[in-house]
Amino acid sequence: MNNNTKESVKILEEQLLAAEEKYEQDKPKYWVVLAGFIVIGIILGIELPAIVNKLTSSLYSRENLDNIMLNLLGDFRINEVLTTELLIVAYDYNSQEPRFFSKYFSHQDPGIYDHVVGSATGASSAAPTFFDPKVQINKYGISELQIDGGIICNNPALYAYEMAKNLDDEKRIRVVSLGTGEKTFTEIDDV
Repeated sequence: MNNNTKESVKILEEQLLAAEEKYEQDKPKYWVVLAGFIVIGIILGIELPAIVNKLTSSLYSRENLDNIMLNLLGDFRINEVLTTELLIVAYDYNSQEPRFFSKYFSHQDPGIYDHVVGSATGASSAAPTFFDPKVQINKYGISELQIDGGIICNNPALYAYEMAKNLDDEKRIRVVSLGTGEKTFTEIDDV
């Protein structure tokens, strides 16, 4: 070996020893950083699913809504209602189609529209983020995720009015809209 090679090897050995010495000095810092990442990982592992669950869950219980609808409306089916005036607007998320629950549509296609009145109103009440979608299996065996009719138009009561106006020859159509506001009710004189 010549002198240049010996000097190069010696310089490389010195650099290697210096790097090993620096590594040994910095070793506690690496452990602190690793411990910090483990703590952050544990916090994220515990808290992140809870945050995601809170962001993706509805505010109110679907089960409570279904019980209220069953208690108030019973287990009568749409085709059994006494009047042809009933029209409940919902939207089937799976098929991307509106659902107009009425006596007329229950006679046209009972496989899709002949549900229990409480289930139809529960579907119509399933405003996203407030209630989970109403899951109904139609008579064709297809599972439908039904949500509030406000998805297809800003005012489902107006949509129902337009539909009723085209379906019924009567001049008088009554619209009852149970909105989500907190404004006090004022009675309207029926003239």
